[in-house]
Order: sequence, then C-alpha cells, then structure tokens
Amino acid sequence: MLAEPDRLVHIYKALGDRTRLRLVKLLADLQPGDALCVNALAVKLGISQPAVSQHLGVLRAVDLVIGQRRGYHVHYRLNPGALAAYRHEALVLLGEQFMASPADALPLRERALGRSIFKAKETL
Repeated sequence: MLAEPDRLVHIYKALGDRTRLRLVKLLADLQPGDALCVNALAVKLGISQPAVSQHLGVLRAVDLVIGQRRGYHVHYRLNPGALAAYRHEALVLLGEQFMASPADALPLRERALGRSIFKAKETL
C-alpha cells in the first residue's frame, strides 16, 4: 500500500485530466444506487467507448470508481468508501486550513470585516 502523500498524488493525477474529471462529475451527479455503463458515459461525454474504458481504467486503478456487472454490461459508479478515505487522508496530510471552504480560510478578523462591508452595502 502506498504512503498517504503518494496515494494522494495518484488521485490528483487521475483527476488532472479534463475528461476524467468530467466523468467523475457525471458519476457524482447520479442518484444513490444509480450507475452508468460505458456506452451511456461515451454518449454523455461525446467520446468513444474505448476512450471511456481507458479513462475508467485509470479511475479504477486509484479506486475512485467501481463497476458492477448487470447482464452483458458493467455499470460504473463512484466508490463512496474510497472517496471518504481520500478526503480524510487529504485532511490529515494538508490540514484543516487547506481543506476549509474559502470563506472559512480567512482569518476571523477579515471574515468579520467582510461581513460588515457586506451589511453596509445592503443598507445603501
């Protein structure tokens, strides 16, 4: 098993491709329990089935997606356990400040100033 930084590097490299990122977004937008086959993914992404299969191979290698055979086709969905584990690893490695939302990352004084400026604009 890879050390945490190495595992995260592999995840970020897998997500560093525009098509793979679009593929992950498509799968993330599915309802819980839903999955898509290679053909459906190819149509939605506007790329060939072999290209989708290659991208899925990269995402499977880092455990981001899992496939389930349904009849003649394999349907893919995100792996929620792996996503939670990677999120936790990133939090441990990079810290809460890095993983916080942009508004939460501002120092308390700047957040307070930002709110007071916003409130002042509302009263105008």
